[in-house]
Amino acid sequence: MDSRIIVRLKAKTQLGHRVVLCQALNLSFTGMFVATSMTFPVGSDVLFELMLPQARFPLEGEARVVRHSSGLREHSIGMGLTFLSFKHDGAEALRALWSGLFPPPTAKTPRQQLQIDGPQKVHHQAERG
Repeated sequence: MDSRIIVRLKAKTQLGHRVVLCQALNLSFTGMFVATSMTFPVGSDVLFELMLPQARFPLEGEARVVRHSSGLREHSIGMGLTFLSFKHDGAEALRALWSGLFPPPTAKTPRQQLQIDGPQKVHHQAERG
């Protein structure tokens, strides 16, 4: 499950008493990229909250900062996070999101590029291959 989707979801990261409100710009089953001008050091383990589409409560857990971006790769300043653990049923919530976005392909199903704009809008665009 290493597919990555483009998103615009509210997120929050925290290291100690320092809390940073940010926006997740892409999401995979193993991590996310968050846009923020306030980054934590690479290697830091941070707490995170992420509002998934149609969720009543945020996905919460712990992640590790694996890289910073100056804006060239993602066209945004921020940091890449790898998920370490989830609180409550967070891993299951992420699996449910993935199973809804990436159903098993059929021979007639085109590859999809998905973009989520906020909590309720999902756009599907067939890729030309």
